[in-house]
Amino acid sequence: NYAGGDEPTHEEIGGGSATTVSTSVTLTLVVSYENGDPVNGALAYIDNNDESPYIMNTTTNASGVATVLYSGGTVAGSRWRARLYGYKQFKQLVDIAGSDITVYATLVADPQQV
Repeated sequence: NYAGGDEPTHEEIGGGSATTVSTSVTLTLVVSYENGDPVNGALAYIDNNDESPYIMNTTTNASGVATVLYSGGTVAGSRWRARLYGYKQFKQLVDIAGSDITVYATLVADPQQV
């Protein structure tokens, strides 16, 4: 896997050999409350059509951030979700390609979950 900087080069030695370089991207979900404060402990997921294992399955830190280094290739319509009891679930479809991605999520209070 390769992350950042100038893309490496390779030289073929002998016939029939091949080198594959996988580029990693950083995927970041930033979760905040409606007032802009960061959400600590929100469940943060990124998945590719519910295939296991999830691309990301963690909780946000004290800054409201969850992040993962991903090198699994292009994903069309990955599902990014943030959940916390008492708030409506955040969901967004995002295509993952060769660039770092940051998604900002705002959790809205759910009066039915109190």
